[in-house]
Amino acid sequence: ETCWTGFDGIQNGDEEGVDCGGTECLPCPATCDDQMMNGQEEGVDCGGPDCVACNPNVLEFSATIDGEPMEGPIGNGTILLGSINVTGNSGDLTVSITFAANIDPGSYSIPVTASGFVSDNSVSPPILFIGQSGDLIILTHDKANKTISGTFTINGLSDTGDAIEVSNGSFSMSY
Repeated sequence: ETCWTGFDGIQNGDEEGVDCGGTECLPCPATCDDQMMNGQEEGVDCGGPDCVACNPNVLEFSATIDGEPMEGPIGNGTILLGSINVTGNSGDLTVSITFAANIDPGSYSIPVTASGFVSDNSVSPPILFIGQSGDLIILTHDKANKTISGTFTINGLSDTGDAIEVSNGSFSMSY
C-alpha cells in the first residue's frame, strides 16, 4: 500500500508524520525525541525496540549534601522526550539529574550537557537550588541491555543566593 497523498513530502491527510503513519501509509519510524508516539513506541518517545523504556528502575542512588550523606534515599527514574531523569529522595531533600537518553560513557558538565537541582521541601514554598556547576560521569551505558550507571556532583544556588553542594553522587538504573 502507498500513502494516499502519493509521497508528496508533506504531512497531510491522516498521516502521523511526513508521508508515514495513518490509515494509508507505512508506520512512521520511531525517533524517540519528536514528542509523538510513533513507530513501535509504547508511549510518547519511550518503549519498543528503539527507545528507552517508559518506566525505568533505579537500582541504586546515593549522594552527600553539604557534607551529610542522604539517609536511605529512595531512587526514582523517568524517561520523557528523549531525556532520562534520575531522582533520589531522602526526608525533605530531593536531588535530581537529567541528561539525554542516548548519552555515551564519558564526562559531562552541569549545566551544559546535563542539568541538576536540589529541592528542600522542609519549608513552604520549597527552596529550589539550580545546578550552576558540577559534573556528570557516565560510567556505563549498555543500550542493548538498557542499563546505565554514573556519578555526579552538583553545586546549586537558590534564587535567594543560598548555596548547596552535592558530592559523592552515584546511580545505576535499568530501563
